[in-house]
Amino acid sequence: MGVPIDPEVIVILERATKKLVRVQKIEDTDPIIRKTEAKLARQFRAQGKQFVGRLSRFRSLFDEAISRRDWEEAWDKTARDTNPGMEVTFHEALDEGWKKGASRVVGNMGLASSFALKNPRAVEWLKTNAATDVAGVGETTKGYIRTLMTKAVDEGWSYDRTAKTLIARFEQFAVGMPQAHIDSRAHLIAVTESAKAYEVGNAQVVGDMMSQGVPMVKSWLTVGDDRVDPDCEDNEGQGWIPAEDAFATGDDQPPAHPACRCSTAYSVDPTWAGVDIGPGITKNPSAPQEPGTYDSMVDPSAKAAV
Repeated sequence: MGVPIDPEVIVILERATKKLVRVQKIEDTDPIIRKTEAKLARQFRAQGKQFVGRLSRFRSLFDEAISRRDWEEAWDKTARDTNPGMEVTFHEALDEGWKKGASRVVGNMGLASSFALKNPRAVEWLKTNAATDVAGVGETTKGYIRTLMTKAVDEGWSYDRTAKTLIARFEQFAVGMPQAHIDSRAHLIAVTESAKAYEVGNAQVVGDMMSQGVPMVKSWLTVGDDRVDPDCEDNEGQGWIPAEDAFATGDDQPPAHPACRCSTAYSVDPTWAGVDIGPGITKNPSAPQEPGTYDSMVDPSAKAAV
């Protein structure tokens, strides 16, 4: 018979595990964020210059008021020219984020290193989301332009004043007007995209484990400061829930909103596998040892600690 574990020790270990999950995510995603932000900053600046250049053909119309059709045509052409480059940037960020997230769960769970490779669902997810997310960013940018152009027409701005204001706006997209932990629109997008991909990578590996018959649970983790969104606090307040269930907000995992800093902790269901101690799992000796379950997935070198 094993030595009983003090419940207070389990609580301490759980807190340490959750803190480690947050630290790991920061370590894994920060390089992706910095690289993606720099690329997007350059692309936003180039996009602004190209759009202003296209507007210059309508310079004479600014004296009377450029039509919405004219500036929308200029923007749509700009978007068609610049979106492919942005799509590459998004795809690279999503791909790297997914791989980091998947690899982290594989390591923490002691799975064989090849477990998450060549996942066909991941390939399809990357392809679809890169295109969808770039289209969404383009629509948001168009909304900013619409607001500015409406003001320009209503107040009778000249082309030069409009062009200068547009360039300044795209520069804000690149370098921002700092707010709390988000420096710019480029940074916000980089944070959100890398976090989303990282969490999807986590979740897809966990989903694959569940498909092999391993019951899993998950817990939403906030950073615990005064900037945490109330909805994220509600998710965290649920504690451990079955991994296949949605959290209170309807999200399966973070991010629940742009720039969400939350993470997800995963564990083999303790009712099936014994006491969860985070990275490395105490396996219940009386649990079933069927082919295709957890034992067949663990890296042999990790079994001694499992």
